[in-house]
Amino acid sequence: TLLKFALNRLKTMPGMEPFTKPVDTTEFPTYEDIVVHPVDFMSLERNIKRKFYGSTEAFSSDARWIVHNSVIFNGANSKVSSMARTLVKILKQEMSEVETCPDCYMNAHQNPNSWFTEACRSAHPLIWARLKGFPFWPAKAVKWRDGNVDVRFFGRHDRSWVPMKECFLFSEQMPTPLKNRNKTLESCLQEVNEHIVKLRERFGRFKYAPHRVQFNPADPDQIKIMLPNYKGPMALRVRSQSRALSRSSGHSDDETSSIGSTDSGASVRKA
Repeated sequence: TLLKFALNRLKTMPGMEPFTKPVDTTEFPTYEDIVVHPVDFMSLERNIKRKFYGSTEAFSSDARWIVHNSVIFNGANSKVSSMARTLVKILKQEMSEVETCPDCYMNAHQNPNSWFTEACRSAHPLIWARLKGFPFWPAKAVKWRDGNVDVRFFGRHDRSWVPMKECFLFSEQMPTPLKNRNKTLESCLQEVNEHIVKLRERFGRFKYAPHRVQFNPADPDQIKIMLPNYKGPMALRVRSQSRALSRSSGHSDDETSSIGSTDSGASVRKA
């Protein structure tokens, strides 16, 4: 499930050894007198297998007990408590990705070499996006807020918040052509073509948008310009809420709900 992937990610982080299994009460005999709800990676994994968590927030809430328990037993300024807070920070990032698009998260873990070309069940609009000082670049639109679009660029798969005025539906011609040949862009366009093949396989048809059509995430029908047979809404998340998880697959029971993260960090993509 998605939560299992997130937990495995935590296990690989340095410094997580104190949280991998229950505290040895023979070594720390007073632990059970002080800690009323012990939580560790083994208990989290056991609950995942039992399908105990119905949402990302339920899982996160249980994991946050690790910080609470460490603070009351080891002290707020201890090294273990510091690592516990790092754990929760990483978990928050992972849950944000799950909430943004469970299909992307699943594909990234199951198909790490080709996940970006996969077509999610809720389609991400294909666009040209431009950061200040860089040329237009092919990208997927994932979230939007306050006149900015959270995009994932083809190529390095960097992410950034891009002003909406610098985003156009994906056309065969760039919104502003390059003066010189760009081999990096040509390589990215090969990846775009692979993604378009997957879009056609899932949704039946794909059409390039007319030249310089301004991307408007508030228009739920705009995606049909490129995917005429698509029946769902654009997979754009604009609000923060916990994603409910399917009991059978770990995916959302409401795959088209508007769910977002509060992540406002922007990484600069290099051409």
